[in-house]
Amino acid sequence: MKKTAIIIMIFLLCGLLIKDLFSKQFDKKINKIVYILESDKRKPFEKEMIVYNLINSLKNNYSEEVIEKKIEERLKTGEGYYNLGLYYNELGMDHKKAIKYYKKACDLGYGKGCYSLGEIYYYGPEASKGIKYYIKEGIKYYKKACNLGDKKGCYWLGNLYYSGYRDIVSKDYKKVIKYYKKACDLGYKKGCNDLGDLYLSGDIVSKDYKKAIKYYKKACELGDDMDCLILKHSFKKKK
Repeated sequence: MKKTAIIIMIFLLCGLLIKDLFSKQFDKKINKIVYILESDKRKPFEKEMIVYNLINSLKNNYSEEVIEKKIEERLKTGEGYYNLGLYYNELGMDHKKAIKYYKKACDLGYGKGCYSLGEIYYYGPEASKGIKYYIKEGIKYYKKACNLGDKKGCYWLGNLYYSGYRDIVSKDYKKVIKYYKKACDLGYKKGCNDLGDLYLSGDIVSKDYKKAIKYYKKACELGDDMDCLILKHSFKKKK
């Protein structure tokens, strides 16, 4: 009887030690996921792949719900929530969860979260069916992104006001200039390039070669090689 009791005790202790070991490994991997989402400086796709592999390694012993809950509990920043949304949108293939985490990022004042939320609403399946609510929600989050200093949000607002959208968005050329300029000032080369094009063509504003040169030059400085060529070959006589 004593030997049996000792054997049972040993098995119980081994079980506890194994459980504790798994728990420590679980915590370590969750902490690594959170660090990658919030602080790692690698490119987005590289981060997504690392998170994907870490989550898959935990699925052998834990449910996806438990893993997700623990990650969510430890995230503190808008950037972290945004990157988790990016993971679910691109690798997790779960748009509902992507929306959930983009919204958390946006609510914390992280502009990229608002922009990505706008993109899902504006270009999503419901919007493509013409459901006004989703299109309006998309525009609302583009505006919020721009107000938070997200350059893409500003640029796409410029595009929307340039082309208009059915009876939801009216063309407004003053807003086109306003949002392209804001995108350009925030360092978005497409915003600078499009302003240059508008001032060169006189499409919706008066022709102004000086302003065209100014914005092509800024686009060139931001890495737009085509605008560098335009400056080199097209404005020699107009400067």
